[in-house]
Amino acid sequence: MTNIVSILGDESESLLSHNCKGISKDQLQLPGSDFIDRVTAHSDRKAFQRPMAEGVALLNAIQDAYLSQEITVA
Repeated sequence: MTNIVSILGDESESLLSHNCKGISKDQLQLPGSDFIDRVTAHSDRKAFQRPMAEGVALLNAIQDAYLSQEITVA
């Protein structure tokens, strides 16, 4: 955390203690094991402006990371 504070510099206090009052919790799309299916798969947007096969592979890799038991959120 100390490194983040030094990187943010003079704005660190403001940025790290910010409390958003404009967006309620129920409007957030939080990551989880079904994030790709729930949020991205039903969109007509190209995945990161790559060819379809590359986009699908990338989205699958992201979802696999959420499903992996070896990866945890600190």
